[in-house]
Amino acid sequence: MWNAATFALLVACAPLTQDNVRTVAAIEVVLQTSADRADLLAVLRQQAAADPALHVDDVSDRWEELKAQAQNFPPEADGTLYVGVWRGENDDEQEADVDDMGHKGRVWLTFPKGRVPERSLNFRTRLIAAIRDRWPSSKAIPILPSGALPLAVDLQETPTGYKITKTAAPRYGLLPTSALVAPD
Repeated sequence: MWNAATFALLVACAPLTQDNVRTVAAIEVVLQTSADRADLLAVLRQQAAADPALHVDDVSDRWEELKAQAQNFPPEADGTLYVGVWRGENDDEQEADVDDMGHKGRVWLTFPKGRVPERSLNFRTRLIAAIRDRWPSSKAIPILPSGALPLAVDLQETPTGYKITKTAAPRYGLLPTSALVAPD
């Protein structure tokens, strides 16, 4: 009985939405060399250092160990870079996720809204500006109405960044006229 009551209480107290973790921006950086990778990590660390509450966790080596131990590692989870920018000593809030999972060499930096949206926006703005200074060819990735990201294979490059291909639009519940969909 106590376990059921505890469970019910926990469920009742859980937030109905997690708007603060909803992805609000994403950008792709193509890394072609190990120097590019080192530069990206340096930019992340430099921008995080501007706020004493932020730190960068690079768990790429641990992810490689996990892949080596796995019998059937899914290709969509394969990549070479797994980094998070976190707020708080105990990784209380993620400010950026950086990985090339499922699209090796094409690193996606994704940004949640954050618990304090203006604070997250300030960090995001600084980091994206630094990324674009170093990689002018970086591209914006569309965010679906749900806050999710489209698959890399469903993206088409446009002058303003990526858009979702017309053929993939129905998969995401998008009309061909949506601003997220590439023109003909």
